[in-house]
Amino acid sequence: MFLAKHNQTYEGHILDCLTIATHILTKYQVTMEKILKRLPGEFNLEFPVFRKLCIMGVFLHDSGKLTEEWQRAIHSSDQSGKKKLPAHTPYSFAVIQSLFPDMDISPLQLMKLASVSHHGLLTNDTYSGESNLATKGPIPFHVDGFNEIKQKLSVGYPELKDIPDLFGTEMLFDSTAKGNLLPNVISNRMRHIKQVYGRTSPKTKKLYIKSLFALFSWVISTADKWASRIANIELAGNVEKEYDAVVDMEKVERHLKVWSNREWPDITIEGEDLRPFQEDVEGAGPFVIAEAPCGEGKTLAALRWGLSQIRQGHANRLIICMPTQTTSNALYQQLITAYRIPKDHVGIYHGDAEFFYEHIKEELASKHDVDNKMEDPHEQGRPDPLFDSLVFQKSIVVTTADHLAYSFLHCYRYADYTFGAVQQAAIIFDELHVFDQTCMGNILDMCEVMTKLKISHLLMTATLPHFIEAAFYEKIPETYRKVRSAKFTDSVTDHYRYKLNRLSCAIFAEDDVHPILIEILQNSRGLRRIVYVNLVQDSVNMYGKIQHLFPDENVVLYHSEFTRIHRLRKEQSIQRLFKQSNGTWVEGDQSFDASRGTILITTQIAEISLDISADLMISALAPCDTLIQRAGRLHRKGKSGLTDVCDCPQCEKLHQKGIENLEFTLYVADLPEGDSNALFPYVSAEILKRESEHVLLRTKRTMENEQRMSAARESEWINRVYKGEALLSHSQMKKCIEEDCLFGATVQQRFGDEDSTQSDGGSGFAFRDIQVKKRTTLPYDAIKDSVDDSLQFFKNLAFSDFKEIVERDDWNITEENTNEQDINILLEKYRKYLHKHKLQLNFSRYRQIERNYSIVKFHGRYNSFLITDAPYRFSDGIHLRNSDQIQTTKES
Repeated sequence: MFLAKHNQTYEGHILDCLTIATHILTKYQVTMEKILKRLPGEFNLEFPVFRKLCIMGVFLHDSGKLTEEWQRAIHSSDQSGKKKLPAHTPYSFAVIQSLFPDMDISPLQLMKLASVSHHGLLTNDTYSGESNLATKGPIPFHVDGFNEIKQKLSVGYPELKDIPDLFGTEMLFDSTAKGNLLPNVISNRMRHIKQVYGRTSPKTKKLYIKSLFALFSWVISTADKWASRIANIELAGNVEKEYDAVVDMEKVERHLKVWSNREWPDITIEGEDLRPFQEDVEGAGPFVIAEAPCGEGKTLAALRWGLSQIRQGHANRLIICMPTQTTSNALYQQLITAYRIPKDHVGIYHGDAEFFYEHIKEELASKHDVDNKMEDPHEQGRPDPLFDSLVFQKSIVVTTADHLAYSFLHCYRYADYTFGAVQQAAIIFDELHVFDQTCMGNILDMCEVMTKLKISHLLMTATLPHFIEAAFYEKIPETYRKVRSAKFTDSVTDHYRYKLNRLSCAIFAEDDVHPILIEILQNSRGLRRIVYVNLVQDSVNMYGKIQHLFPDENVVLYHSEFTRIHRLRKEQSIQRLFKQSNGTWVEGDQSFDASRGTILITTQIAEISLDISADLMISALAPCDTLIQRAGRLHRKGKSGLTDVCDCPQCEKLHQKGIENLEFTLYVADLPEGDSNALFPYVSAEILKRESEHVLLRTKRTMENEQRMSAARESEWINRVYKGEALLSHSQMKKCIEEDCLFGATVQQRFGDEDSTQSDGGSGFAFRDIQVKKRTTLPYDAIKDSVDDSLQFFKNLAFSDFKEIVERDDWNITEENTNEQDINILLEKYRKYLHKHKLQLNFSRYRQIERNYSIVKFHGRYNSFLITDAPYRFSDGIHLRNSDQIQTTKES
């Protein structure tokens, strides 16, 4: 009996894969047909031909498991996975090449390559050194078994009749044999295929090769992975015998959470009619730039547009790209709560998504560890929404734009077949105005590829400078339809939302908060206020002063250097303080009362991450587009800048509290004189040398005092400040896409981690221009104060004792009743519990901590981090003594 899994026969697994492949080819036929019609020349396949090649590829993908060596290994191993099975894909390649020896780059060749790369990527190094297989001596191959299984399954799948029979009773993989399957032939044939591909021209043809290859890869890999998942779940605990096929259509539907074009429900918000802007976006076509200020319902407009593309057959799933992890988290929850989209059909993926899933208490049997270089979770039988989101196998996936970019390249193990899912999606870039010019250049390159492949995409923004819009139209001419809210042309008198006031003072006067700012806060007691500063250390300093001056109000500090769990809890408390009228609660060392006034002291992190609306705002000077973005958290859905005129819900609540005649105001502080550090993070030393009038000075010069701000005024201001700005900087992404179309870089070469199953971190290609180093840090105080009983070992151990153990490398003092003798073993055991207490520390602040406090450096198998005894609290994070404080640089 031939096996494919420990408890499943080879024939059963192949039949399960064929069942799933047939299901997805039928379910998503409408979209796949449209994708195939987009491809030119020999790649423009009729769907029945594509379907046949997919069925053949699914049948062949595991054929290398029929070697005597592999069968002997699987029969003698157990389900623990401790015994590593030999490689089978090189033998699969040899078998497939024997059946179909042609080496031209054709649809058949792409199917063959997709079949043998279902566990990873095709790279320039693939099968370049397979001659080492010869050292194993003769390895028999079960030719008769292969032929018999093919003949049996051909009854239900007649496409398999086009696969020739293998000849001979036994096929030897042996360098001493005279046959046609010598190991060096594996290398030689793959080398020849690479050479043929390398001569492919023009370059655009390689993009179409990538498109068709990724589609084959998506069908074959999806069939294989979900067959393994379903079988392992269905057969969990059954070790007594080997089973045949276990997959049926009901089980496939239960596990594959992507609706077909006909199954998508309507997307609305109960009690709200579509606005003119939303209707215009919905019917705008496959390539759209949409611009609207806050309060216009951009999210619903984007969802309606995506639904329109799906119902027309251009797509069968939605990918929504957000600028940050926090905005991704917020939208994920909004889709489930406000738009009532079934939870099983919504996914989220970014570098911290594992922790987010844990935090929202996803009911998973087991979680795939994004940091762990383990086998595909489907091989482990794990229900895993994180992996499904990674490969866009949900009806809607919310992700960061970074991860979408990495799916165009060889930046993680599953990128090739994930690109097959990307082609079936309608893609939304939200908050486009938030991305910096490096990100924007990469997005522009992605859009150029998507327009060539006719992948529907929508660019959604609140404010789009003319120079960015011009860059898109210059590089991708006559493509996009522009939809612009009518609010950009409304009169200021009728539709101003807030007033902008220039202050003559800076945020700080020497070492204290400037008296003018304190007076503004004192005169607005009882209101909900936000104070933005540009540096983490400035926010910490201000919090220390303000909390003592306003003991009867909620004073909250929120920046990027809190632990993961505290950032989420702070976000929840901030939301409650700005949305509730009453209620008291305690978080960490802070007590809150929603009936009192609130002062939120924060940094760039809150510009887009929090769905809150303030009554008053103070901000340090920043570029005009940043100030406008911050002002999006002021009187967010207001219709007029005066409470006596406006009837929005926020003004209604103020009326109920007896607050009348309030004008919503953004106060902008000046730059401190002679302090070049105050220009960071927006103006570097290099910019100071290059530009006589940098962006902060242009913003200040064009800022009018007592200005009533509307969407039209905001747009006008941005284009005055950025008038004559250079087009977007050159992006390396286009070159990387061309290199990774079929063969290409390894993950390590492209991204820094050879076996990575995730897509965050690494070297090589960079989506963002990260100018400031961060160190992953774990405050020991956060562990000690945790309510998590799983960390009791650390709670019972003083930091000095913990440090001594590590430095001595003496693990005789370890957990009671355990045999842990190694720090790696101990800390990896607690890794998922410790993960939530880590934070990203600005490198300059880390260096100050290193000089003043104790640090233990931990270099684990999967990541590295620091553990420190620097004091840490929920209220103000890592709390440096006054003598320890230094100026920090850019907030992330």
